[in-house]
Amino acid sequence: MKNVHVNTVVNSTSHRPGATLDAVLTKAQVARFHAYVRWARGGQNPGVDKTSVSFPTAAQNAKFTVNGDSIVVELLPGSAYPDVAKFIDDALEFATAEE
Repeated sequence: MKNVHVNTVVNSTSHRPGATLDAVLTKAQVARFHAYVRWARGGQNPGVDKTSVSFPTAAQNAKFTVNGDSIVVELLPGSAYPDVAKFIDDALEFATAEE
């Protein structure tokens, strides 16, 4: 399955937004999503073919919980979904690229 995207976002202006995806992620895709998150926090590059990457501070400090076709994000107060929207899109692109 390729090209899983965010379909809807709830509570986008709060520090606990949620996103509903247009498909359910497999266990392998969830693992790849979390590998991308770990990379943003200073972990090893999980195989992303980009030479220059920077991650938003909001994403580096966020907690991402993936449950099937949804992602719940816990951000630091003062941050909101727009602060991590591109990061989530990029992580989903990476997570679903191999299947």
